[in-house]
Amino acid sequence: MTSDRVGEPVKFLLGVPAKCGRVPDIVVLKHRLDVNESLVTSPAASSMYLKEKLAEATRKFSNLRNELKRSQEETMKSAKAKRKSALLLSRHKTDVPARKLQELKLAFSEYYLSLILLQNYQNLNFTGFRKILKKHDKLLNVDVGAKWRAEHVDISHFYVNKDINHLISETEATVTSELEEGDRQKAMKRLRVPPLGEQQSPWTTFKVGLFLGCFAILFAIILLRGM
Repeated sequence: MTSDRVGEPVKFLLGVPAKCGRVPDIVVLKHRLDVNESLVTSPAASSMYLKEKLAEATRKFSNLRNELKRSQEETMKSAKAKRKSALLLSRHKTDVPARKLQELKLAFSEYYLSLILLQNYQNLNFTGFRKILKKHDKLLNVDVGAKWRAEHVDISHFYVNKDINHLISETEATVTSELEEGDRQKAMKRLRVPPLGEQQSPWTTFKVGLFLGCFAILFAIILLRGM
């Protein structure tokens, strides 16, 4: 870059549009995103991360299904044994399937939450690229950001892959049919994920503050009496 062009990226970062023909669009784009050459390939890095997490989620779903199957087989064996002779089963043993069922429900709920978070990562990642590149094009009155997005983001694995949606649907179906006796409403209530960033009501905040304040005062009184 010649000396008369050195200041153009700096001017751009300060909000002064780059002179036409002085700085290549891709260079301006990199400065605007505050990235270097290695980070421009971030869609590829995002895709690699998503692939790893999807593989991990698929393995975990398979393990949960196998655990559920084993639990069902054990329950069936217990039921057959009970029909033959109720005296052969202790109270401790009959409680095991119920406890195991609750453990499986909790495990599937936690797994479902991890899927929703991964889905949010996928969606927010694409939204972030889109907004940043759109802002870049608007500020410079160019379309290089849109072209870069079409060539690198829109076709990337982390955006076009929809395996996470399939895993979510499979989890919902499994919990509904196998753990909640076909009651989808009950299953979805168990799997319901609270909105991220959900704010508490003012009344709840007031009660929490009141209880914490009372506890602090009580703790101070006890501390002073002990001195």
